[in-house]
Amino acid sequence: RQRQETDERLVNNINSAIDSGIRLASLGDTEAAMASLQSSTESIKARVESGAISQAAADNIIKESSVTIESAIGRGALKNTYEERGAIAAVESIHAAR
Repeated sequence: RQRQETDERLVNNINSAIDSGIRLASLGDTEAAMASLQSSTESIKARVESGAISQAAADNIIKESSVTIESAIGRGALKNTYEERGAIAAVESIHAAR
């Protein structure tokens, strides 16, 4: 029972950290978004250590979390460029990223 509660807390921590990372990224706070990603990764690793999930499952969750947050960072940067410098600058930033 206690093990299940601990795992549920870890899952909640993971979800909360990812949600926070997405929100922070949309606000343009890349550093804080990456800190949220790190926090979620630590909780994922704790789930492996507790035996709740396999290392392979953890690797997949970490990869998906990274893609989610890094994509949000990119969208946030594009949105901020558009709002601060206009549509042409936003399009130019997309072309520069390629």
